Amino acid sequence: MEIREYVVLRFDGTKVRYPVRDGDVAQARLRAALTQRPEDYVVAVTEDAYIRVGSDLPAETRVATEI
Repeated sequence: MEIREYVVLRFDGTKVRYPVRDGDVAQARLRAALTQRPEDYVVAVTEDAYIRVGSDLPAETRVATEI
């Protein structure tokens, strides 16, 4: 599963997109994490799914939750 971008869904209803550039998924995830607040959600976007990611989620949710 190839991640295309990370999206930070902000508590106020706005969103910020961090596309994966030159295949560097870690860089996109880091940029998203640096701007994330505790009440925000980070979503990994693939070709077929949106997957909410985060360490505060239950273990079964962290693996793959399609939203």
